[in-house]
Amino acid sequence: MYILTVRLRIGRNQIWLLGFYYSQMAYCLSIWAFYFALKGKWKTSFILIPIATLFHFTVGSYSAAFLIIFLLIDCIKEKKYKKLLLVIPWIAVCFAVFGVMVIGGSTNTGELSNDLFVKIHCYLRHPHHHVPSSWKVEWLIRCVHRRYLSVTISYQIKDR
Repeated sequence: MYILTVRLRIGRNQIWLLGFYYSQMAYCLSIWAFYFALKGKWKTSFILIPIATLFHFTVGSYSAAFLIIFLLIDCIKEKKYKKLLLVIPWIAVCFAVFGVMVIGGSTNTGELSNDLFVKIHCYLRHPHHHVPSSWKVEWLIRCVHRRYLSVTISYQIKDR
């Protein structure tokens, strides 16, 4: 087993990430924001969400979009609509971060097509994001054929 886990890896997969990843910090802050939202401490929650958005735009924005629904429900129940002002710092951070992304050219600037970006990202970073809608037709046919063969073979083995 030691040979398989050399340098904290099993095969080519890391067990423990050795570097600092901004998304991890954003997830941690988002979890704490969810905790404080469940406790009804909306101010603390919406202080943490903009910070999470600064670390990782997608994590922070999805977390806030999730929490805003519950904030709206809470505002309607208690009839305290001034609580909705807590969302303004997050919106300001989103506009600021997205503005920098547009100026920096990290949005769709035409340098890479979306298909090429998805393929590069899937092959290098996250193969589980390689969705069948981005495959060539022959790859899709091969995949369906392999799945069909594996299911039929497994049923034949099961029946014996």
